[in-house]
Amino acid sequence: MKQAAAVVLDTLEQTVYRMEKALTRGNWAQYETADREFHEVFMRESGNSFLPQAYDLTASSITALRVRLQGGEGDYRARSFGEHKLILAELKAGHLDEAARILEDHIMVINESGLVLPPRDTPRAKARTRSIEEYKAIFGR
Repeated sequence: MKQAAAVVLDTLEQTVYRMEKALTRGNWAQYETADREFHEVFMRESGNSFLPQAYDLTASSITALRVRLQGGEGDYRARSFGEHKLILAELKAGHLDEAARILEDHIMVINESGLVLPPRDTPRAKARTRSIEEYKAIFGR
């Protein structure tokens, strides 16, 4: 188990390093990739085979929320990065309860973001279809 924990910590450390490099360079696509990978480590290493599957089902929506938050007002990206560093530090120190508390706050920031989500019964974009005439107008044919 200690070896598995060391691999997880090393992987988290690598993602935090990549986030830091991306922030320094202003490369938001690289930051978003490393941010996603940071969270995926917890899913993959949870020991629950259903959790990664459930995450995969919602990953595109979660990514869209992250992009929206990171492109919005405030300094979400810097705050998010700071929380990633804190989570990693607490895990390295063996303070699992504190790391879990910070991670929960980090994930639940969506509740204080002011984002308005569509009602539950709103059809997803993929479910909406356009008529042939609308597509012709869009593509100029």
